[in-house]
Amino acid sequence: MANHHMIKSMTSDTPKVYIVIVNWNGWEDTIECLESIYRSDYRNFQVIIVDNGSDNGSLGYIKSWANMESKKIPVITYIAQMIEYCDDKGSENFLYEKLPEGATLPLILIESDSNLGFGRGSNVALRYILSRNDFEYAWLLNNDTTINNRTLSLMVDTIRNNTGIVGSVLLYYHEPTKIQAYGGGYLSLLTGRVRTENKTKPKKLDFVTGASFMIDKSSLVKVGLFDENIFMYFEDSEYCMRAKKNGIQLHMSDALVYHKVGASGGKSGSYFAWVNVYKSKFYVFMKHNGLGFWLICFLGTLVINLINPMIGFNKRRASKDVLFHCLTICRKRFIKC
Repeated sequence: MANHHMIKSMTSDTPKVYIVIVNWNGWEDTIECLESIYRSDYRNFQVIIVDNGSDNGSLGYIKSWANMESKKIPVITYIAQMIEYCDDKGSENFLYEKLPEGATLPLILIESDSNLGFGRGSNVALRYILSRNDFEYAWLLNNDTTINNRTLSLMVDTIRNNTGIVGSVLLYYHEPTKIQAYGGGYLSLLTGRVRTENKTKPKKLDFVTGASFMIDKSSLVKVGLFDENIFMYFEDSEYCMRAKKNGIQLHMSDALVYHKVGASGGKSGSYFAWVNVYKSKFYVFMKHNGLGFWLICFLGTLVINLINPMIGFNKRRASKDVLFHCLTICRKRFIKC
């Protein structure tokens, strides 16, 4: 019986899929995710892991997993900054030099010396993928997810019949009968409301959730990379807003992905997380919608967080800091006008 990593070269029946995983100190989750990927019945894929400056030995653990006797997956390692700062021609030559010949697709590890965030970290992998130009689809997958053996096949089936961007049915890992999201959700440019769809299968989506985000080559080339001004949160929404402006459709597959997030939603969240949620949302809506009624709603939410005694300390503190941040930017906008 052939090893799981022995994959036939790309054919028209099985187009190549690059699977992008961003890791930061989460090697245990990443390895579980990899285990599930390599059990897929769809075989023409290649995994790229971007390690965002982990300080817990993540890369060593992942390499050890790949080198296990039962796996024996070849590993190729790059430095993120070398990919980021090479020009297109130089980057292409550099990347082609290191890949071994033959039908075996190695596991690509791209090591960053700092935490680039989700968007910029994903962009490193996407630059690599575009320079290779030997694929049809790229699939961004959170490292804290697992898939079943049919997930990748179903994702490919959906995107082959519906070009553009495709999401999946996200289930809670610890409550696998409970839906986290049907592909993504909706946003209103008028009010700034963002809502994940988890009740009924949508007929249309305004964004696809970045936890499982597949895009075809032509759409990736047309839309480009993620906005690197966003460190975390709303990168997927911003990308989908650009995609829709370019006439690219968003779709949902029935493929199942299991996501390790708190199903109860009871966690209050850290100050760092809330600051990034609010700053990123403000940035995205200002970029795509400018000053408008949504801003009144958004600032009103921050004010309510300040005066509501039921709001946790971290969220209240973040709301205060982001409120001043937003008002400062708005004041500068008005002065320029």
